[in-house]
Amino acid sequence: MIEIKNLTKKFDSVTAVNNMSLAINDGSVLGLVGSNGSGKSTLLRLMSGVYDADSGEIRINGITITECPEAKGECFFIPDFPFFTTTAR
Repeated sequence: MIEIKNLTKKFDSVTAVNNMSLAINDGSVLGLVGSNGSGKSTLLRLMSGVYDADSGEIRINGITITECPEAKGECFFIPDFPFFTTTAR
């Protein structure tokens, strides 16, 4: 189960996710629909631990992801355009 409570994420003066609460039960399928810039990718990055929330909490199977790094392994985010760091030679 994924539980999101009062989740907020801001980037400078832009609020990407604003006080969002949501519960996704085991075995459920959820689709995120919205226009560009509506916060879909930000939510997924928050859920997978790529971003830290400004406020609120995300629990995966009852474990808060900020308190248990292993819980981040329960949720993955694969972007449309992956970013890879390379080292110069």
